[in-house]
Amino acid sequence: MKKELDLRGESVVVSQSVSPTIEQHSSAVSAFSTLDSLSKAVDDNSSVPSSEFNVSMVTPWKQECGNAEYAERLCVALRAFSEITPFDLRNFSEDFELRSKFSVRNHFKTLIAQINQKASDIVHIQHEFCFFGRSIQRSNREFLRFTRQIHAPIVVTLHTWLDSSVNPHKRMKSFLKNPIGFVREKLQRKDYYKALCNCQGIVVHSHDTYSQMVSTYPKLRNRVRIIQIPISPVESGVLTPSVKKNLGDIWMLLPGFVSPYKGHSDAIKVLEHLPANVKLVIAGGRHPKDRGAARYWMELLQMVETKGLQKRVIFTGFLSTGSEQAAVLKQADLFILPYKEVGQSGSAVLADALAYDRPVVTSRARSMFAYRMSQDCVYSSVSTDVADSKAFAELIVKLLENKEESLQVASSRVAAIKRYSLESVGSEYKKLYSDVRRWSVCKSA
Repeated sequence: MKKELDLRGESVVVSQSVSPTIEQHSSAVSAFSTLDSLSKAVDDNSSVPSSEFNVSMVTPWKQECGNAEYAERLCVALRAFSEITPFDLRNFSEDFELRSKFSVRNHFKTLIAQINQKASDIVHIQHEFCFFGRSIQRSNREFLRFTRQIHAPIVVTLHTWLDSSVNPHKRMKSFLKNPIGFVREKLQRKDYYKALCNCQGIVVHSHDTYSQMVSTYPKLRNRVRIIQIPISPVESGVLTPSVKKNLGDIWMLLPGFVSPYKGHSDAIKVLEHLPANVKLVIAGGRHPKDRGAARYWMELLQMVETKGLQKRVIFTGFLSTGSEQAAVLKQADLFILPYKEVGQSGSAVLADALAYDRPVVTSRARSMFAYRMSQDCVYSSVSTDVADSKAFAELIVKLLENKEESLQVASSRVAAIKRYSLESVGSEYKKLYSDVRRWSVCKSA
């Protein structure tokens, strides 16, 4: 294996050959080129002249949270035809103010009253279990109460599918470990199903989640839609990046909050099998709501020092705005996402990586295949066994060295960017909202 790779020229060629095509499908971004401008527009309560729907978006909002960032980006697409009012959700796993059952109920009572007062056409909930309770059981119960008291038609986006709740092998293991707890969980899982029955539209981000869900809850099949996370480049403008690539370096970039399931240790191990000028850029900081984040960060630092890779691993720290993130991410030569399986329906970080038009190497976690279920997008990214460092490294080198391979992958990536653009995803939600409203009108007639 060569000790150095000189691919800066090739990267420029690939980028230039596909960028005009990408720009043709970025019209939905023109009104709000950054998430900051979207937030200002929502804060100003500026309505859309041609708005067909008044939507209450129930989601974490303006928080250091992946779901909050996703919701803001989604609202860029929705504002093309809707007036959006955000209602802020709390993260119970780290919210120490809401401890007692009384405080939790009072919190949701106030939130529900505010939402119902708005009298929206659609109430759209971004669902994670931690937004409704500290435990799965409490979360399901509060989720059911919440959906029962909302007056408008409900659309819910499910960001996580708990395979352990329906997988027969895992259920048997859970039963043998704690029979009483297993029975209690089984009864309370019914609350989750009943809550979904109160939702007229259910959105998942991948075909895999869709298949698991409709096989588990076949009666809900007609309500479930697959709408992927939009792939949308964010402009950095003239912002100077917080870290800059040195001449001759090749950046292998892993973006997003630094959390254990993202496989940073596999990313560090693969460096030992790559040329010296390949650097790993960990583009993100510790998640502020993750109790184990500081410990995990220290473990990574110890690993880097033990392996003597201090000069080859770059930690950017938290990137606070979309523009700041873009200024760093656009310097990448290649993205790696060695994620572990955690039940994600899709990955906003994968969407971000694809948007920058560079090769993307992922693990074989199911969420990493969300954009690869149509023929023209199947190789928008490539996957491998990231625990096998040598095979992982060989694939990375192949993508960086082989121009023909890079162009083939780039072609599928352009197709994915076109198919899952903000404009395209917005159209899917417009259809869903129309169907939900029509279904609700027919039911009440």
